[in-house]
Amino acid sequence: MKHFLHYATAIFLLGILLVSCNGTTTEPDRSEPDKNTFTYDVEYADATVFVDSAGVSEYLVSFDEETQTYVFRANIPTLSDIKPGKQLLVFRKGLGEIVTVNTSGNSVTATTKPTTLDKVFKNAMISWDRTIRFNKELVPQVVDRKGMSHIMTPVTADSFDLELEMGEYTYKISWKMLGDDANVYIHVEKKIYEALRARYSLVGKINKFSTSSTITMQNSQLTQYQVSNPDVRGTVTMSVNCAGSGNEAVNLELPMTLIKVPITVGPLIVMMNIKVQVVVSSIVPPDGSSLIDAKFEYESSTGFSFAGGQIKGLGAVGTYTMEKGNNAQTGASSAVAANFGLGFPRLEFSLFDNTILVPWVQTAMLLGGDYSSGINPCQQAKAQFIGAAGADFSAFGVTLKKNVTLWSVEKVLLKAGVCP
Repeated sequence: MKHFLHYATAIFLLGILLVSCNGTTTEPDRSEPDKNTFTYDVEYADATVFVDSAGVSEYLVSFDEETQTYVFRANIPTLSDIKPGKQLLVFRKGLGEIVTVNTSGNSVTATTKPTTLDKVFKNAMISWDRTIRFNKELVPQVVDRKGMSHIMTPVTADSFDLELEMGEYTYKISWKMLGDDANVYIHVEKKIYEALRARYSLVGKINKFSTSSTITMQNSQLTQYQVSNPDVRGTVTMSVNCAGSGNEAVNLELPMTLIKVPITVGPLIVMMNIKVQVVVSSIVPPDGSSLIDAKFEYESSTGFSFAGGQIKGLGAVGTYTMEKGNNAQTGASSAVAANFGLGFPRLEFSLFDNTILVPWVQTAMLLGGDYSSGINPCQQAKAQFIGAAGADFSAFGVTLKKNVTLWSVEKVLLKAGVCP
């Protein structure tokens, strides 16, 4: 049996936030120290070639992450096993199926393509438990929906800014790393005419949180998978400020990555991407406007589990508040509707930053206002707080996908006139 055993201490309108509320939560113990543990106890499949840390140090000449190409010294002990069709796992570098192998002089070049974990592991117990803190060493890196990376500009040792234009919209993002917490500013703006703008923003604080996952495989089949984020906490204020902005519909189908956090699990690197999904849907005529702001404060838990072929949502809304700010006004001579949603923080987990293990787990906040004219005019403003997850097990060779809503709560901030 080929084993590598190691114990170490070392994320209404968001179209994919759907249906029922599941699970329970308990108040997290704030006195707990930071967590950084993992378990990696596996039996590799016969077709798997594993190059351990010593092999990497002695025999790996170079590795091209973009093309997933490895260059080894020609005397690597596993040279006879490095063949097309084999699965190649290289310690904390990458994982893939070997496509080509070329020997030239004293080097062997192997190119790989994405593979699935059922081809790599026969039996496996893999888990990790990690506290995510916002230290100043954690440099934000924005990756847009086209996959392009944008390095944020350091303002101070622990503060970073970025301004990014995408189509008609300008995005301004700021982070200040405070250790246990991070101050966050996300601003989306659309220029209509010289004096008219549509502005949507979030400003607030998210706290350190813990994340844990457990993966169990038997006979090259996934039998259990659980993701848990038990103490997701934040305090944010969202605002909508539209004047004559017309019809808008923005949905970043591939949400922007704001921070990448590597988690080492034995020879694997699990990349946790902290993302934001921005959704705007509004109809504001030339003489119309909407000005709304609200404060969200929450201590919630998110996650999901897979066992016995069934997917179940984990987590609960926990303790939360949604309070109207200074503004809740929407009006015009005709109908107006302005809605702004943010999926944040939206957590995605991937293996070596290319094989997606968990598409997304997130909390989401929605702020909206509408006005209807006529015989029975009505003005409303509402806030909504949602927890949801997207489960997809294609990384394990399993065709099973499901979106799960963990909770969805709504609060009416304003209702005036003759409303239904």
